[in-house]
Amino acid sequence: MYIRDAYKKRGDKKYSCLVLVETIRTKKGPRQKTILTLGNIDVPREQWALLTEMLRRRLSGQRSMFPDEPEGLQAVTESIVARLRR
Repeated sequence: MYIRDAYKKRGDKKYSCLVLVETIRTKKGPRQKTILTLGNIDVPREQWALLTEMLRRRLSGQRSMFPDEPEGLQAVTESIVARLRR
């Protein structure tokens, strides 16, 4: 599972958003499956890997291994988990 930029073009304008993606192996090779469109969340690119790891742990029911996780990322993680569980 990872986060990547996604771009859509409508007319002459180009729009970007963030997408939560997982890689799946198929007979035709690896494919990427969109799990959730995150929109334009306010998380720096340097923290995308940490956010993904926090999501993975939260979804598997594990508690936080690092008590010093950024408070802002914890709030973003909780909102994403709530959207995934709908």
